Amino acid sequence: MTRTYLLPFPPSVNHYWKAARRYSGRGRAYTGKVLTDNAQSFRAAAIEAVIKAHGGRYPQPLVGRLDVTLTLFWPDLKAYDVDNYSKGILDALTHARVWNDDVQARNAHLLDGEVLKGGAVLVEIRECLHDPVPFPKEFAA
Repeated sequence: MTRTYLLPFPPSVNHYWKAARRYSGRGRAYTGKVLTDNAQSFRAAAIEAVIKAHGGRYPQPLVGRLDVTLTLFWPDLKAYDVDNYSKGILDALTHARVWNDDVQARNAHLLDGEVLKGGAVLVEIRECLHDPVPFPKEFAA
């Protein structure tokens, strides 16, 4: 079983949330975090891409442990920090109902793709067919 999706290029996790003044049920103000406009746009476009890939419907959520490969096709030649993108992508896939929770993505592989105008992310999801990696005995106390 493999599912493949082509998503738009996401905003960096450094620009995914912003502080917002919120109020508790008792009217007390506190500072919380909300998605930025770019993050909201990315999430909506990712959900739309997943639904389109499944014939206009939400997919049946995957269950169990999953291997996820994210190939990032950069929008330009600028230097990008590859680890700043996976969280937003995995969260968007959760909201698209690809799985019940992104904790199911037990193995995540980030691959460096070529430059593509506008950027994109190729997502490949497979059932995880191996057990967790054991801790090396030479490091055990």
